[in-house]
Amino acid sequence: MDTTASTYYHFFRQLTPSMSGQRLGVSVSGGVDSMALLHLASRFSTCFGYRVIAIHFNHGLRSQSREEETSVVSYCESLKIPCMVQAFLPEDWKQAPGTGMEEKARELRHQVFQTMISEQSVDWILLGHSRDDWTETVLFHFIRGCSPSHLSDALQAVDHDRKLLRPLLTVPKSKLIEYAHHFQLPTHEDETNLDTTYSRNKIRHQILPLIQTINPNFNETLHHFTQILKSEEVLLEQETMKAWQSLVKIAEPDYLCLDKTLWKKQPPAIQLRLLRKVREHLTGNRRDFYYSQLISIQMGIMTIVRFHFEEKMMSIECNEEWIKARKQR
Repeated sequence: MDTTASTYYHFFRQLTPSMSGQRLGVSVSGGVDSMALLHLASRFSTCFGYRVIAIHFNHGLRSQSREEETSVVSYCESLKIPCMVQAFLPEDWKQAPGTGMEEKARELRHQVFQTMISEQSVDWILLGHSRDDWTETVLFHFIRGCSPSHLSDALQAVDHDRKLLRPLLTVPKSKLIEYAHHFQLPTHEDETNLDTTYSRNKIRHQILPLIQTINPNFNETLHHFTQILKSEEVLLEQETMKAWQSLVKIAEPDYLCLDKTLWKKQPPAIQLRLLRKVREHLTGNRRDFYYSQLISIQMGIMTIVRFHFEEKMMSIECNEEWIKARKQR
């Protein structure tokens, strides 16, 4: 068994509970990573007793989109795998959360995934992220200034909350290319992946190669670093929950009231984590505050008696005794 297939096989062997009888939706763009994943999912479906459904997104942004859709559907037919095609319309893009096109596209795809899971069309979603994707994502988050907890949790191999599986997260992109060539998989390269006006592409094609001239083992170094963060995260989360239980006096779905005096007595690290927890509770959004925004809120609560903060999703206001946070309507 080749290395890539062995990685996939052992990933599923170690899953608890097993995937036997489950319906797995494989996100397939037509690129090397996702086509290798689809081939592997089909190859081991009998072994692990799951059913495969392909999910292809036509973003409608490039002239090649229709050709890629036809190719993916045709290949799925050859594997006798059903393929669901989701096309995004201009109004979908207008309503999508996020700032850049990459972020909007990712949010639109995940909305479809969660709809399929909630409607019980599939039980889990398989994504073809490789080790290279993981490295780029961690570096991207670090550059944007996210919290250590988000760095340590970037692209989890098993995301139980959102029912996402990434079985190829430890496989280098080069191995997936070799796998696709060996099995002569029909792949399509999205030319926008070469456009360095996009931040992630700039990291992939310019920043990472430069870093690797200094440290050729940067992938492993970054992995070890995030493992340390993850182990420390466990302890910090325990302390945060203790503080949360003592200082939250009113907790409703769209309103929180916290004891300001007790909050100010917490170590700065716990204060920051409590603020992120407030946002997550009210909005259901696990996406992080920008660090500069988080520090601004922390300093405002500490130094301004009647501090007020407001964004699109929530607001925070303080008096002498209380920190009151509300979900925006």
